[in-house]
Amino acid sequence: MVSVIEGMSSPFEEESQDLLRLHSKDIMDKQSVECLTTIQSKGQEQYGTFVKERLSANIKPVTATITRNKVVLFNKQAQKSKKAGAEVNLLKSESSLFARLYVACQTRDGDLDNFFSHENHPFPPSLSSYGLLRLGKKSDLTGCLEQHVKSPCESRPDTEVSIMDGAVLVNILRPGGCKTFGDYAANVFVPHIKREQNQAQRVDIVWDQYFTNSLKAQTREKRAMGSSQRRRVEVSSPVPKNWQQFLRLNSNKIELFKLLNDELMASASAENPLVVTDGVNVLCVPARDTTSIAPCNHEEADSRIMVHVADAVRQGFHKILVRTVDTDVVVLAVATVQQLGRLELWIAFGSGKNFHYIPAHEICASLGPQKSLVLPMFHAFTGCDTVSQFAQVGKKTAWKVWETHDELTEAFYELHSAPEQISEKAEASLE
Repeated sequence: MVSVIEGMSSPFEEESQDLLRLHSKDIMDKQSVECLTTIQSKGQEQYGTFVKERLSANIKPVTATITRNKVVLFNKQAQKSKKAGAEVNLLKSESSLFARLYVACQTRDGDLDNFFSHENHPFPPSLSSYGLLRLGKKSDLTGCLEQHVKSPCESRPDTEVSIMDGAVLVNILRPGGCKTFGDYAANVFVPHIKREQNQAQRVDIVWDQYFTNSLKAQTREKRAMGSSQRRRVEVSSPVPKNWQQFLRLNSNKIELFKLLNDELMASASAENPLVVTDGVNVLCVPARDTTSIAPCNHEEADSRIMVHVADAVRQGFHKILVRTVDTDVVVLAVATVQQLGRLELWIAFGSGKNFHYIPAHEICASLGPQKSLVLPMFHAFTGCDTVSQFAQVGKKTAWKVWETHDELTEAFYELHSAPEQISEKAEASLE
């Protein structure tokens, strides 16, 4: 017992109110804690009901089945998707409504054409998928943009600065044989950054932030629905077997990012400039003035990366590499090149067999200044992480329409410049 406690840290030194397993550092969620703390009182209540119904009042026979208690503690069950059930319920409701109204129109000489011209849904089907955002496939837009690349680059381009999405790195860099988070930081993550520093004059690591009332809360909750286990992230804590599942929970990632930041800064040297985001602030080795990049309230690394791109340009760098797997970053990169002017911006995109380099500056030159500038507005209008995609209108379809209708560029520019004062002409073009 003594050796086990010494290896797992003493539970008497725990200062938080979390209820966790000693060996795995899994933290029990609030619902399970409440279930555990009330389990004795519930048992006594059920025992009293059993005695009353079967022995005292003879309401039920003694042989009657006792209902099983569905007590869920650490091993929480994954919640099943309710989409199919919602679809069936909606169809039943529509069938009943149409039947009643159709009969009413016939008996009262109603106009059926006028009746069927009105919506009868609790939400617009053109913009909603059973009351939720229709996310679509935004990665199709990357393929549309890459058609404007004349000469694809298969090998790493010669760049001066590497700006990396930290969340992307921890998803790609698996723990492998690492037993603890300390091993993962020392043997996997930090060495990867060191190798990157050997190929660039400056390396930036940009992490996501997680706000309570975020527009992306629905998307993140959907990823973590019923399948992720909260775990204490410490140097001595064991690495979970399912790495991807562990990363679905925001609280896990927040602690992991903090630990990796600490390990990076501890191993950093002034010879290799390193810039790492820490919440709204920025940590730098060697120390420097960071007023141009911090404090920064950007929630996602996607847009905050562009703040670091602009900072690198101000410092005199003009060949920059951005590491990501997100289409949003490619879109923002093209617009950033247009705004910053003379800049060679490469995107190290994808992973595994799909990994390749995208020249954002070449796409910008091909699209032209105005189209490049309003590209993020096109992306948002046709569906992104926080805007529902139109029904049966994906990125490829919308892109083909934009290519053949030049007036849309002017409409997107109006939305980009003054969204509260859009003209009737621009509104008609967008419709």
